[in-house]
Amino acid sequence: MKKLSCALIWFVLFAFNSPADNSVTATRKFTDPKLGITVLSGKIELPAAGFWSLVETSKDSGLAKAQLTLSETAIKSIHQGSSRKQKIHDKDKDQEPDDVKKAEAAPGTLGYVVSALVQPNAKIGMVRLTLSNNESGERLDCTWDCGAAASGDRRVLADWAEGRSMAWTIMAINGDAPVLRYWLSRSQALYGTRSLDLGDAQARGRGESTDAFSVFGGRAAVRETLQMQPLRESPAANKDEMVGIETIAGVNVKSHPFEEMLKDANPVPLSMADNVPSDHAFVYFPKPEALLTLLNDKKTITLEGHVA
Repeated sequence: MKKLSCALIWFVLFAFNSPADNSVTATRKFTDPKLGITVLSGKIELPAAGFWSLVETSKDSGLAKAQLTLSETAIKSIHQGSSRKQKIHDKDKDQEPDDVKKAEAAPGTLGYVVSALVQPNAKIGMVRLTLSNNESGERLDCTWDCGAAASGDRRVLADWAEGRSMAWTIMAINGDAPVLRYWLSRSQALYGTRSLDLGDAQARGRGESTDAFSVFGGRAAVRETLQMQPLRESPAANKDEMVGIETIAGVNVKSHPFEEMLKDANPVPLSMADNVPSDHAFVYFPKPEALLTLLNDKKTITLEGHVA
């Protein structure tokens, strides 16, 4: 009897002291028929020390582009804690020791959002996720019951898109990728994400100066020649005055009156000329000597035309 009692006490103590099961909760699922994608989103509480990232998912999980990001509540908590700590440190610690201790006390856990795309025709169920802490290097396995996902709204799609936008924003701030900034500017319209302040990542407008490296290294010339400036919608744009691109007529170029220009001449048709694009010129010299004579005399060929 004594052995049984000791065993029960040991089991209870072990149960209360063992780490809790790290599982994703509040899983929701949303399908956007217009975009043709299905997204899963869930919540998980993780130790506050350091930041966690998703390393891998279990094989044949049926998920794609899975990611782990801090929740909006956790980000606000970190910012508020940093601000409160700075204000108190600016004062005399001896006068407000309790407030200092309160400000410096970090929360035990922080909320994260797990999100992923569901692959087409995939059968999703219990998925195992491997997480890594960037500060301690600790690895943590957790479970995600994707098969039990409840129906969600477009906020599920926004959670996934915002997680991706956070990574893109870091790259946009530290690099020069116009297409990346354009994707970020379209996220709000496509996925319903919250607007992100790119700050220095915003591209310089026309008329503004560039850096010396871009000028002497050739990047500025390439950017201007290829028109690599980002195409993004201005927040101040009047949408009532916007015109759909499908309503704009293309450029119509009237061809030369070749029949009138040739008159009674009967030129021999060249099959090569039939392959020349309509916006290019083609000059044919039947004899190479004629071309050499033209070049040696330093003469120029002028092609004149008009656009209707």
